[in-house]
Amino acid sequence: MSWLTRLLGKSHAGDASLQQALAELPPCPPPAQLALADTRFVVVDTESTGLDVQKDKLLSIGAVAIEGGRLRVGDQFEAVLAHADADTRPTVLLHGIGADAVRAGQAPAEALLAFYRWSGPCVFIAFHAGFDRALTERSLRDVGGSVPQRSWLDLAVALPALYPARRDKRRSLDDWTSAFGLYNPGRHQAAADAFVTAELALAMLAAARRNGLHSVADLQRVMQDYQRLQQLHPR
Repeated sequence: MSWLTRLLGKSHAGDASLQQALAELPPCPPPAQLALADTRFVVVDTESTGLDVQKDKLLSIGAVAIEGGRLRVGDQFEAVLAHADADTRPTVLLHGIGADAVRAGQAPAEALLAFYRWSGPCVFIAFHAGFDRALTERSLRDVGGSVPQRSWLDLAVALPALYPARRDKRRSLDDWTSAFGLYNPGRHQAAADAFVTAELALAMLAAARRNGLHSVADLQRVMQDYQRLQQLHPR
């Protein structure tokens, strides 16, 4: 029995204890108060049983931290989540997480609380962040947890916004990885994808500084402007 299982007790009687643990997490300041040079960024990648964020299961989380503009190789998180009823057959060939790995994983409440505790007050970054965010947050709510308030930055928006000369026909993670000459030997493994995404995030943050952006809010405004432009002039 894990430490969190002992803490929470059985079934949903432990929801209050999980809520208390989540409520004790330190808050993150608003984006306008977060300087790009000083913010803790956590680059996230998830693997799941499918692409429906409303019903598919979160199978694994991989993440790595960026602080002070540096990739913190020793500051990483990885977890496989246990599910009794997860059907991994449609996706196992993609990410390699099969039934045995899922059965041996951590309890979802334990893994997700550990993830948010490790992340701390941060800004999350992901490629197509809407998917990773929706899947992670719904999974936390499914085990009775309230989602801590955190900002998310989508590299699929930030990169073309800041690298206009490179954005033509580059829409996938593989496209951008190739554009920057990066190599990912573990594609569709959460930890490996998080690491190569973090390398792209470093390039994004460097471009933001070159463009005179100082805060997370500044970067968000540039991303919003780019999205509005795309709506007016879709490719």
